[in-house]
Amino acid sequence: MEPSLLDQGLELPQELTFCLQNAFPDARLVDEGLQAGPFDADYLLVDGDGRLLLVLVEQESGAPVALRTLDLLAALPHLTQWLPRLLDDSALDWEQAPEVVVVGTGGDPALEERLEVMIGDLRLFMLCEAVTRKASGAWLSEVFLNGDASRECGPPVAAGLDSTSEERLAFLTDRLTRIDDEVQVEERGGQIRWRVRGALLARARSDQGRLVGWAGSSSEIDLSSTAGVEEFLESCVGRVVDLLEEHSGDEPALQQFEIVPRDPGMTLSPEELDAFRVP
Repeated sequence: MEPSLLDQGLELPQELTFCLQNAFPDARLVDEGLQAGPFDADYLLVDGDGRLLLVLVEQESGAPVALRTLDLLAALPHLTQWLPRLLDDSALDWEQAPEVVVVGTGGDPALEERLEVMIGDLRLFMLCEAVTRKASGAWLSEVFLNGDASRECGPPVAAGLDSTSEERLAFLTDRLTRIDDEVQVEERGGQIRWRVRGALLARARSDQGRLVGWAGSSSEIDLSSTAGVEEFLESCVGRVVDLLEEHSGDEPALQQFEIVPRDPGMTLSPEELDAFRVP
């Protein structure tokens, strides 16, 4: 079996590697053990979108993970001023705000309530275990905080957009769901991201009130113009085709049809020909 993306990075506890890989299938370990004054992070990952994931794992000893989370969230606005020099990884997209991922192990029964009142891009996972006489297993189960629930109320909107850009964003979402009915949209870190079957399809954000976006491997596209919208949608179609080709092996093989030549001759019945005759 080929190693997972996290296995190819630095050393992680095997159980945690398995759990994180299932929770973030396209993630890769960049570094670990970040210490910077009042805040820290156990593991630093980059996901398939190029976004930095700062992972905090609840420990039996040491500072409470809720307090560590609060310190890390407070430091997020300043990280991009110096962290890129520390993490020399070309896959990281520093235009996206880092995301804090907390892994709870059950040490703090009130952890969910403590995190719900915090402001920031934050996700909570609880480490779950199952044991039988012959085997044991573990996985991460996401706990949806109140901040995440609010995203389900109406279409996601990137912060800082004017009404015209918001309408254009809704139009793009409608068009993308026509391209593929499995397209999902979410807002994270000030960005709108469209996914299809879990893979990133496209993303957009506000640039001083102007809507800009990326689709697949395209460069930045100005979505305030009709030409930009058309280019964006064309790139999205190409991205969907690429994803279908990448996953074609996961689907049953398409039935093959052979085109059999036939002799030229009459293809319409006499009755059908009569219908075309002019009286």
